Amino acid sequence: MGSTWVLVDPTGEPRRDGRTDARGELARAVRRIGLFSNNKQNAAEIEDAVGTWAREQHGVEVRSYLKLNASVPAEPELVDQMVAECEVVVTGSGDCGSCTSATVHDTVALRRRGLAVAMLTSDAFVELARMQGEALGDEDLDLLVVRHPIGGITPDELCERQAEAVQGIAPWWDHVTRDVVAAT
Repeated sequence: MGSTWVLVDPTGEPRRDGRTDARGELARAVRRIGLFSNNKQNAAEIEDAVGTWAREQHGVEVRSYLKLNASVPAEPELVDQMVAECEVVVTGSGDCGSCTSATVHDTVALRRRGLAVAMLTSDAFVELARMQGEALGDEDLDLLVVRHPIGGITPDELCERQAEAVQGIAPWWDHVTRDVVAAT
């Protein structure tokens, strides 16, 4: 007989009624994308491929942000900086239990502040990311999914993950920017 586990995050804040859903309510055009790496192996490299695509295809400015500890949520000052400087952010990566949880916290914090956010995660951690998002009151995270693992892979596999991320971001980007333009 198996056990059932319920993931409960004691630090999460429930979603407040009337929170901003960045995908439909951004009031300005997308000019800058933030790439927010949690310092996990290959996360920044995969995000950089997304940034290159966004710059080349859409002419946006790319800004990179880094936190040194993948296992804890970002400092409030860093969240404030991204909110002040970007309209869209890619967070990541979710490639293990604690880093997935912390990245979901960062993603939800940025979404609650009005940004459109896609979270880079490996396919092995999609369910955990969704469960964590629900525990934080955000049941519809936008996930940018690549094959597992993200870290500990060959250069050729890294190129494959970068291509997967770029392919995955394009439809999300089109959806988000359409909503941003409609809101302006």
